[in-house]
Amino acid sequence: MNKTSIKFHQRMGFEIESGDEVIDGVPVTKDYDGIGGARVLFKKTFNDYVGEKECLNIKS
Repeated sequence: MNKTSIKFHQRMGFEIESGDEVIDGVPVTKDYDGIGGARVLFKKTFNDYVGEKECLNIKS
């Protein structure tokens, strides 16, 4: 698990999404990027110029 990447994304305002398992105290989603792999999923909500929200999802 890349704790440096997790900290970086959190500093950039991303939030960790809930997963289906917890590894080292961090929620992860099993088999997200193929069988046997677990990924931390992040989301960030942006306010656009008309006030609507868009969401960006990334994985680490």
